Amino acid sequence: QYDDVMNQQRKIVYGMRKEILSSESQSELLEDFMYFLAEGLSVDYGHDKTATDDWNWDELNRSLQAVFHPEMSISSADVKKSGIAGLSEALFEKLKGRFAAKKEELGQFMPEVEKMFSLSTIDQLWKDHLKAMDHLREGIGLRGYAQKDPLLEYKKESFLMFKMMDAQIKQEVIAKILNVHLAPQQEEAAIERFEEKMERDVPITMSHGDAEDQPKEPVRAEPKIGRNDPCFCGSGKKYKNCHGR
Repeated sequence: QYDDVMNQQRKIVYGMRKEILSSESQSELLEDFMYFLAEGLSVDYGHDKTATDDWNWDELNRSLQAVFHPEMSISSADVKKSGIAGLSEALFEKLKGRFAAKKEELGQFMPEVEKMFSLSTIDQLWKDHLKAMDHLREGIGLRGYAQKDPLLEYKKESFLMFKMMDAQIKQEVIAKILNVHLAPQQEEAAIERFEEKMERDVPITMSHGDAEDQPKEPVRAEPKIGRNDPCFCGSGKKYKNCHGR
């Protein structure tokens, strides 16, 4: 049952990776990433019951400039609709605008740059996640001494860890692409090195050595749990009526 949790996560990651490898352009996937990031920032900095002029724009802009691009900024004038939804829409447009400028700057190299950063980031963070999951599994047995179900605790914590990894992948991929600057000769050399590496590394093993059950088709899924979704514990109850209470 512990392995089932890892296999489900591996299939999601492998599906994302396979889709990137098989697609000439990552535009649609990366727009999904930007939409996700805009939603997250809007929840952190926006308010439905407070006027936009009263929001902490300085803190939001410091965050945007530290994470995405030193010249990126937003103000209340950019928000056309009220509340969190309005801020999310404005942030999404800002990210798309910055991304379009980078695409124009890199020209023909943009598709390979997108693929290079997407795959390398997924691979590195997945490896880090595997190590963290190993540590979690090693220590989870101690929960039994505290009258907690070790398997249930493992499912719950591994789900949260996977969500964090997923969010980090999206943020790092977009940030790396927006901040890349290569001279023409560097662009070609970097892409050649990446393509050589991919020829050596693919297919990579996305788990602890067992790749037999890799999915035949790409899996597009994000680890989200809603109030009306089935609970992660496998009880069959809705999350809101089980561990979401």
